[in-house]
Amino acid sequence: MELTMSMFPTQADYWQARAEQAENLVSELADKLGIGSEARTPEVILSNVENAVRRSACLSQIEHFHTYRMEDEEGEESEEQLLNWGDSPEDYIKNYKVVVPQPCSSDPAPDDFPLVRALEGISAFFDNEFHLIRGIVDSERARGQRSGQRQEEECRPVFDHCFVHQDSGGHSGDDFHGTVYFFIGDDQYLAVEY
Repeated sequence: MELTMSMFPTQADYWQARAEQAENLVSELADKLGIGSEARTPEVILSNVENAVRRSACLSQIEHFHTYRMEDEEGEESEEQLLNWGDSPEDYIKNYKVVVPQPCSSDPAPDDFPLVRALEGISAFFDNEFHLIRGIVDSERARGQRSGQRQEEECRPVFDHCFVHQDSGGHSGDDFHGTVYFFIGDDQYLAVEY
């Protein structure tokens, strides 16, 4: 709330209220930054704000690095951002694990299968109309969807093969929803929903 001199009987009361408002703001900011009550000095608070700004700038650069340009059938270019700062932390890390798999993960993506090549192949297969990249799954999970599933070779030359699992959908029962498992090697598939 904006404080004005006319709200108070004296100037001293006005300045006291302004000081209390500033203290409350500093306390709230320190709480949000996780700074303990014993360490709430101006230097510590400013250092934490500077770190947050620096980390935000680093994260923006990482997100920009994982943004690629696509061209639709009419030749119009658009950008596809694989990581989105507006996501919840849970969704962000889920997408991050797909975009940047851990080298020490038990299910690493094959080193010889570049992400951009995979995204271009997926975009071409779906005519740029897929919903969500779910992540990397093993062949047992990809092949485990027996009902309504078929093996396709339309995903060549980028992928050796893929499994298409279709759910019924829409008012006419068309193949509106489903998951495609794209083979990326080493007994692994990239799961993409449409």
